[in-house]
Amino acid sequence: MNDEAARRKAEEGRVEAEDERVAHEEDRRVAEGGNEHAQEQGRVEAEERREVSESDRVLAEEKRGSLRAFYTKLATFVALPIAFVALMPALVGLYLNNRRADENRELIEQVVDARADIVTGFKRADLALCRSANEQGDILADLIRGVEKEATDISEESRRQFQLALVRLAPRDCSKLPNQKRNP
Repeated sequence: MNDEAARRKAEEGRVEAEDERVAHEEDRRVAEGGNEHAQEQGRVEAEERREVSESDRVLAEEKRGSLRAFYTKLATFVALPIAFVALMPALVGLYLNNRRADENRELIEQVVDARADIVTGFKRADLALCRSANEQGDILADLIRGVEKEATDISEESRRQFQLALVRLAPRDCSKLPNQKRNP
């Protein structure tokens, strides 16, 4: 019995050792599986964190873009009235300058018309002077030539002096006028 009891005891020790070995193996597998599971879980959590940070970055960019658009619109809505108010003096000045320019144009037209009238008057006066000078020259020429009765009293020297005086006194531009007689 002793042998048998020792064998049983040895068998029980072997079974217990085997059970311990199996339990230890199971624990090791669980630990390894747990490590793999923990590693997988860590990878999944890291991936989720990356996705969350990426989505946060995208949201932040969208927010920045929407803020930029908002600030641009706000700046436009603020700048337009300010620009309009700043342009008001220039617009009023432009309007007044246009009014002055219209008045100045009218005055310039009046001056041009007056100048044209003056030039026309001078031309008429010049024409009248040329005609009267030509008529006077014709009378003097007739006197000098002896066509007139009074011309017989004039000496030859006086006639020559009269002719030279007529040439000097004759208006130079009268020859350009139409229908004018030239002095000899």
